[in-house]
Amino acid sequence: MVSQERSDDLTRIFMPYASKRIDYARKNEIKFSHYTTAETAISIIDKQEIWLRNAVLMNDFSEISHGHNCLAQSWHEPSMNKRLKSIFEAISPDLYEKVTSKFDALDADRQLNTYMVSISEHGNEHGWEDKYGRLSMWRAYGGRTNVAFVFKSASFLKVQPGVSAYSSPVAYEDSESFKSRFEEVLDSLEANLDAIKELDSNQIERVIDWALRFAVLSTKHPGFSEEREWRILYSPSWGASKNIAAAHKVIGGVPQIIYKLKLENNPEFQISGFTIAEALEEIIIGPTDTPWPIHEALAEKLTAIGVDNAMNKVRVSNIPLRR
Repeated sequence: MVSQERSDDLTRIFMPYASKRIDYARKNEIKFSHYTTAETAISIIDKQEIWLRNAVLMNDFSEISHGHNCLAQSWHEPSMNKRLKSIFEAISPDLYEKVTSKFDALDADRQLNTYMVSISEHGNEHGWEDKYGRLSMWRAYGGRTNVAFVFKSASFLKVQPGVSAYSSPVAYEDSESFKSRFEEVLDSLEANLDAIKELDSNQIERVIDWALRFAVLSTKHPGFSEEREWRILYSPSWGASKNIAAAHKVIGGVPQIIYKLKLENNPEFQISGFTIAEALEEIIIGPTDTPWPIHEALAEKLTAIGVDNAMNKVRVSNIPLRR
């Protein structure tokens, strides 16, 4: 099991952009929101679980190909490829070939065997988002019964040794701007060669695969940047978790496998601070014709699972929305 300190060190070396975003979120105690429907909100509270859905069922599957294309263009850019190859060979003579062949071989696995749920940084400098939520997210996810869970940052930024699902900040880049991110990684690898060489060879290959996987799955077109999205990613073939169970569901007429991330503590697997009662900051009810029945139902459900002062943890934003 990887400790918090060890995870932070590896992220800093191999994923410098993610490391900076995580540090920023911790320092500023950034809250995270999950926009959904009232029906789904009731299910999350009742079952105390969030569903992770297959990456191919995202709103726009081209998001994965976009991340892959950005990484491929940087990887194959002659000067950066030469530099990358030199770094890998300095770590181990055959590392470059191993990583390249494994990356190509796992392309289908990254796309077809990765499950995720999206969350979004919550709040802005003017305070309006804290009060009302984000209009674009209400439009995109809530239908006619909009609800947003607002969670404390610690719930998503703390390493839970028994949960092999990881929070990853989305980088909003095109193929050109992505190159600067790629160069950041090269700079970091060069600066930390001695520390990398101290790692076990299998661990080196695994953490590189981890970094490449997240680069593909957490890069989006800059046009979506106002979403300030993070993704909770889970790949059972890469690292299964006993706290995440598979199930077959039909959603929107599409039969599919989903994975249930249990929002519960488990001392056996060193999972703590992970319950809804501990993690929840509040629930905001967005644009809907029926805010008060939803408010009453959500508050009663929260009370039933031990959330204190539940009536005041649920509030109506009163934001108007034209469709």
